Amino acid sequence: MADNFKIIQYDETERLNENGSNWTFWKTRIVPYLKGSKLWPYIAGTIPKPNDTETEKLNKWEEGDAQALSTILMNITPNVQAGLDCSSAKAAWEGLISRYAQVDPIAQNLAQTRLHAKRYIEGGTETLPSHIAELQLLQETCGGLGISISDAQFAGMITLSMPTPSWDPVIGTLGGILDPKIIISRLNTEWSRRQGLTSINKDSNIVFQVSGKSTMKCENCNRTGHTKVKCWAKGGGLEGQYPEWWRGKRDGHTSNTVKAITDTPIVWTYGYTG
Repeated sequence: MADNFKIIQYDETERLNENGSNWTFWKTRIVPYLKGSKLWPYIAGTIPKPNDTETEKLNKWEEGDAQALSTILMNITPNVQAGLDCSSAKAAWEGLISRYAQVDPIAQNLAQTRLHAKRYIEGGTETLPSHIAELQLLQETCGGLGISISDAQFAGMITLSMPTPSWDPVIGTLGGILDPKIIISRLNTEWSRRQGLTSINKDSNIVFQVSGKSTMKCENCNRTGHTKVKCWAKGGGLEGQYPEWWRGKRDGHTSNTVKAITDTPIVWTYGYTG
């Protein structure tokens, strides 16, 4: 076992954290690995420690126990390890059980409150994909603390986290959809579509308008119709973040055609019929 043994090491974000919010998730991953590596008996205590007189058996047991203990310690944060009895794999595991298996009602309330209070602020520093990723992390944290959040509940939390009134038309099309994956996909698609858009007093039903009167000029690419902050070109604030519709056009046109289009002032608007 020693010759082929290799300790699995999770990413830092996947290791057992100090507040134990990911305890359930962490345990459901580490236990199968320990069992598959034939190390679980050392933690469960089904392989008793031999007497000191049984030198060969004792050395083999200590080797296996050290491997089980190392696997645990390499997948918990330093703060979790602090104060943990590491005299054996079994002692370390029992310490984790006593510390994290008991649900902390304060931690439960805090996790739920943070999940319900999370809001996406349009125009802020956080992107919509980051906002949704944070919601998913908070949902996972609740699950780790014994709080079950159903798909239908999470779907409602996602839609309620979106700002009004700018996202009301989009949210209105999601009525009756209880699958968070579908909602997330549609919100991300709409968010990507809105990148680079500027709102002006034009027909609210027009997705984009070509205007010969636009005076906006980009300091990055020297073209009109947008600013550097909203520029898709290299060095712009939205470098490479072309909308899906534009990528299709870009891939199917020659460079001359692209230049002709980008030289035309384009004023983006997002609108809907109320």
